[in-house]
Amino acid sequence: MKKEESDQRLSQKNNIMIVFLWISVNLILVSGSSDGKEVNQKPDRIFSKLGQSAELTCSHKINTYNQINWYKQVESKEMQYLGYMVGNNGNPEIKSKVKIEGNANANKNCTLTILAVDLNSSAVYFCAASTQCFISLLLNTKTL
Repeated sequence: MKKEESDQRLSQKNNIMIVFLWISVNLILVSGSSDGKEVNQKPDRIFSKLGQSAELTCSHKINTYNQINWYKQVESKEMQYLGYMVGNNGNPEIKSKVKIEGNANANKNCTLTILAVDLNSSAVYFCAASTQCFISLLLNTKTL
């Protein structure tokens, strides 16, 4: 009986538990941090009920950067890559259960939406600004 009561209480707590998402306002820049180069992430903390969505916003003021990368780190575990946005094209990782919208260019907002908060959503989230580089291969051919 006592085990059943304990399991039932735990189940009830899980049903009404509010998941705490600790959002870190860490600045991660590919070229390092210097005057005028800043990345902002809001809000600092989010409290959300299980099953609801949660939104984080990232912006930067670096005119030559057009990409925002999103990461998640659960306590004592490796950082997990959630996806990225280049310009206004969001590219979430397939199994990440997030949506990435907005614009990754300077002075714009890129939003990471956690679609359905669960117990695994409680983590530190990071955004990083970078530039998208395209390397072109030019093949020189000569007809003999």
